[in-house]
Amino acid sequence: MKAELLDLEKAIIILDTLYSHAILCVLPEDLGTKFGFEKDEEVLDLTYDKMRRDLEAARPDSEVFTSVTASLDEITEEKAKEIHPEFFAIIKGILDDAVKKV
Repeated sequence: MKAELLDLEKAIIILDTLYSHAILCVLPEDLGTKFGFEKDEEVLDLTYDKMRRDLEAARPDSEVFTSVTASLDEITEEKAKEIHPEFFAIIKGILDDAVKKV
């Protein structure tokens, strides 16, 4: 259960960060498949809202809820690495790839 909640936090942080950059909200394939998304499938608003509600119900003290958005743009790089050091580089890579496509 703990791993599933960490994946849910990761997904929300990634989606909030993509949204803040006006980039299509698509999870990395390995994470997206854990939530039943097809490769390159956009996460719709209603689905995103349900993900947040599910996390809040299971873990109301999550770092995701410390501000209006969980976007990495809203927190310092040091804080982001502290929250989830193992995937900070992944999110940065997603943003870098998305910027290159524009």
